[in-house]
Amino acid sequence: MDRKRRRLLVLAAALAAPFPALAQRTFRIGILDPGNVPRPERDEYWRVMLGRLRELGYEEGRNLVVDFRWGDGERAHLPGLARDLVATGADVIVASTTPGVRAAMAATATIPIVFPTAGNPVGAGLVQSLARPGGNVTGQSIIQTDTAGKRIELLLELVPHARRLAFIGPAANPSVAAVYRDLQQVAQAKGMALRQFDALNAEAIERAFARLADEPVDALIVSAILAGHRRQLAELAVRHRLPAIYTFMEHLDAGGLMAFGPDLRLNYRRAAEYVHRLLQGARPADLPVEQGRVFVGINLKAAKEIGLAVPPSVLLRADRVIE
Repeated sequence: MDRKRRRLLVLAAALAAPFPALAQRTFRIGILDPGNVPRPERDEYWRVMLGRLRELGYEEGRNLVVDFRWGDGERAHLPGLARDLVATGADVIVASTTPGVRAAMAATATIPIVFPTAGNPVGAGLVQSLARPGGNVTGQSIIQTDTAGKRIELLLELVPHARRLAFIGPAANPSVAAVYRDLQQVAQAKGMALRQFDALNAEAIERAFARLADEPVDALIVSAILAGHRRQLAELAVRHRLPAIYTFMEHLDAGGLMAFGPDLRLNYRRAAEYVHRLLQGARPADLPVEQGRVFVGINLKAAKEIGLAVPPSVLLRADRVIE
């Protein structure tokens, strides 16, 4: 083979090959999950995120390493787990829940941190502002304005006679307490009574519904904090023939009657796109915190099980209907 032809073949091979930085680089992401939600439900979200990363060209065993750290529901474990992820040399850390993000922030001020969901990232001190996060943290907020008013408004469309409402959630949680105060203000303005039932885990939820059975309650509002217990909540609401509204669309799939809020699977899918941009060199301080879209959903099967007729006005407002 002459020298000229050999040079042409070498050049053609070089042009056909991936750029060295893309071909040889293995990226590493760490996932910090407090584990306060049952593992099967939480795994569903992480599978969505990793599936989107595969679509973007990242594949475990080829150019991606994923390190999981689970808190087993013990907040005290989070600082050590976050430090473990920093020690792995993670390029990006994805942390769920505000305590998880705070633990990651305490462990590193340089590694980018992404949160798939946060109730109030500015108020919680995770970012300086939604438009300009300012540090090494960014992600998606699930806070929406006037959620209390809209949830009660939807319940009244569904159950026009409702005058006595119940709210279930952990009373000691500051964000839950803030939601309860907002709901109280709206309920009082509408001449309705609202009572909170304290619950955080499965046993407490059972006890709360046992008390609800003895209370004259027309409808129930469920705290977002209890999303991991959505099947149990839906089954108990049906058993007690109690109309209930939830925060996330996933509650509909679990048998819940009505939901007003985001679809968390979309949040975790979007989180993968944040990770991609950060791995490609973007700065978290320059990536605005997004506010996810809010949906209205109704489950007609659940309505039938509790003997409730869904008005046409509710069906017209619904983005998703399960029949």
